[in-house]
Amino acid sequence: MPHYITTHNSSGQAVFSTAIPEQPHIIPMRKDDPNDPSDLTILYTSHQYKADFSTESDITQYTHDRTHGLPPGQITPTNGWGVNIVTLGPGKSPNHRTMTLDVVYVLEGEIELTLDSGEMKVVRKGDSIVQRGTMHHWRNVTPSGGVARLLGVAVAAEESVRIGGRELGTEWHFEK
Repeated sequence: MPHYITTHNSSGQAVFSTAIPEQPHIIPMRKDDPNDPSDLTILYTSHQYKADFSTESDITQYTHDRTHGLPPGQITPTNGWGVNIVTLGPGKSPNHRTMTLDVVYVLEGEIELTLDSGEMKVVRKGDSIVQRGTMHHWRNVTPSGGVARLLGVAVAAEESVRIGGRELGTEWHFEK
């Protein structure tokens, strides 16, 4: 799955960047299980909301993010945005909340999305979800044990949300 980034040459003509390898950086989600296909492919990140195309500093920063990843628990830079493909194998994700606005589109498979209120929806290929910093988990319910793939655009939000006198922030609850 080649990955291309365009930029400009010194004459202002559009060219393909050679700053990064054409193959995207894929991060395994469950490193302890080499047979689990769950992973995160970082397609792009930006550490600011408006891109500046006068330099290639965004490409340099993205190169760093795709090589080193983001800080633990983050799915996008603190003051920016990111685009990812998430591949989910069998099982469920941890319950989690990130301080991001996530626009998710199901590319393949079926996912059960459960909120901490107990509400649940099964989302299928072609469905979309907008996550607004809510606590949730994903469970792959694709028939015959198939994988599910999601395209996600995540935009950083305020670091905490105040609802009903409570302050809610990023949380990850991994099962033991």
